[in-house]
Amino acid sequence: MNQSNQNDDSDNHPSQYQNLYVRRKQTVKGPYPRGLVRNFLLIGRLKLSDEVSGDKEHWIRIKDDESLIPKEMLNVKTKDDKDRLKRAQRRQDERARERRRQ
Repeated sequence: MNQSNQNDDSDNHPSQYQNLYVRRKQTVKGPYPRGLVRNFLLIGRLKLSDEVSGDKEHWIRIKDDESLIPKEMLNVKTKDDKDRLKRAQRRQDERARERRRQ
């Protein structure tokens, strides 16, 4: 079986699923809601090279599904872009800390 096991069949594309499994190397975790996958990516818990799947059979790299990439991470070219990304990362990380305290 191909490591990525990519398939052009849109019925199996991760964008069709609300909850996604995440794979890095051979470790599969989840499922996580799509929004949580975006948040994990933003704060660095996931990488663009990690893979996602809705069914554990058809996998794609996160970077190949733009809907999973927070807008703050797209087209980061200028100092203002980098500052906006850092603010978003801090804001999301603070929210995660607050949830853990509850």
